[in-house]
Amino acid sequence: SIEGSEMSLNSQQKAITESRKQLNQLLASNQTDAYNAQVDVFNARVQNYNSLLAATKTKIAEYNQLVEKRNALAVETQNLAQELNSNSPTLQGQSAQ
Repeated sequence: SIEGSEMSLNSQQKAITESRKQLNQLLASNQTDAYNAQVDVFNARVQNYNSLLAATKTKIAEYNQLVEKRNALAVETQNLAQELNSNSPTLQGQSAQ
C-alpha cells in the first residue's frame, strides 16, 4: 500500500540520517578504515530508499489516474441518469405526482 511504503520511507530516511551522522563522526575522528567499512552499507541503504521512493511515486501516479477516471465515470453516470430522468415519460409522470 502507499501508506505502508510511506511509513517505510520515513523509517529508512531516519536510518540513513543516523548512518550519515555516524560516517561523519568516523571521518572527523580519522577512523578511515571504519568509515570505509560502512560506506557500502550506507550506499545500499540509500539505493534501497531511492528504489522504494520511485516505486511509491509510481503507485501514487497510478492511484491519481484511477481517481481521475473514477471521477469522470461518476460525472458521466450522473449526466446519464439526469438525461434518462428528463426523457422518460413514466419518470416525468411520477415526479409530477
